[in-house]
Amino acid sequence: MIFASQKSKKFYLPYQTKNINIFHSAVDTKYFKRKISNGKKQFNVCIVANISPDKDIITFLKVAKYTKGLSNKIKFNLYGNVWKSQVKYYNYCKNFIVVNKINNLKIKKFSNKIKNVYNNNDLLISTSKNESMPLVICEAMSMSLPVLSTDTGDIKKFVNYKNTNAGFIIKNNKVKNFGNKIYIISKNRSLYKKLSSNSRNIAKEKFNINNYKLKLINLLNQL
Repeated sequence: MIFASQKSKKFYLPYQTKNINIFHSAVDTKYFKRKISNGKKQFNVCIVANISPDKDIITFLKVAKYTKGLSNKIKFNLYGNVWKSQVKYYNYCKNFIVVNKINNLKIKKFSNKIKNVYNNNDLLISTSKNESMPLVICEAMSMSLPVLSTDTGDIKKFVNYKNTNAGFIIKNNKVKNFGNKIYIISKNRSLYKKLSSNSRNIAKEKFNINNYKLKLINLLNQL
């Protein structure tokens, strides 16, 4: 039996231990490789997610609002689709932006050229309430982006892989903790470079699609 994460396995089959295989998301790490920084002065933070309550987009907006008071050089970008079932929530988010005068944030239509999204941003955050192991985390890490995320799914296992930080896990979705970490990372260039390098190295080791293929072939050969 195959699961996309250890958390998924624990949720659906908490007591079964035999014939269990965990296949996390995988990416082409040669393709998802970041270009050299162009030396831009502002620090861009992105979230890539369908706009829905489960992704807790409101917390992302609150982080942008809070961080606005820390620095005017930190900008936020929201990339996501809006399904018909979520139009009401999307309108609620837009109204929240207007009412709170959040002018350091842009909502952008989800791009099929996802690699360009990562190239144009410096850090990825995930505010989700529930996840397994999001592909966007794997892609972003392969693109050398540090990651700030809630403690959902198996994200912590890789963001804090063997005590090598590729970012930070934010417990209980604390807005101030998100904002303060973003500010610290944006101001500390040596810290940013370290997190960025760790992110890329972890992705090459754990999310390489070639390793995924070999693991899958070995499993099929055992059947």
